[in-house]
Amino acid sequence: PIKKMTFYLLPHSHVDIGYTDIQAEIEKKQWNNIDKAIKLAEESSANKTGSSFKWNTEVLWAVKSYLENLPEKKVRFIAAVKKGWVGLDANYANLLTGLCRPEELYRLVDYSNELEKITGVKIESAMISDVPGYTWGISQVFADNGIKYFSVGTNESDRIGNSLKTWGDKPFYWETPSGKNKIL
Repeated sequence: PIKKMTFYLLPHSHVDIGYTDIQAEIEKKQWNNIDKAIKLAEESSANKTGSSFKWNTEVLWAVKSYLENLPEKKVRFIAAVKKGWVGLDANYANLLTGLCRPEELYRLVDYSNELEKITGVKIESAMISDVPGYTWGISQVFADNGIKYFSVGTNESDRIGNSLKTWGDKPFYWETPSGKNKIL
């Protein structure tokens, strides 16, 4: 018999400034991605529940840049966030969190708190892709800012220890240093 399976996809684009291209070019690519995503979401909005397009921002640097440089698109963008067409993840950028002091970790989510006020939508997830490692302190920062979910996309090669081998794609709770919270 055929086993029924459900797949969950997370459409997003990786923001890799300086490695894949210079900042100005990455910025333009991300603006274009946001425009295309809103258009696809709009076109598929009449589809049955759960089958319309949704875009997720890996980091908010691209969103801030988009809103500041293309102010004529701000109303449409905010409407797309409110409709669930664009998902916002809390981190401002992909950082090597192990190099950050505690204050820098808290600053990493400052813009997400500002966007929550602008959009009226609670940001409860964060994503870091292609960065080898996450310091324990980031879990406390997330908990203190109402972020419940953390999507990690570690490199599959060296520099990451055994996390992929041990955990792979299995969800787990990461307990904060205070022991009072957990991040999925």
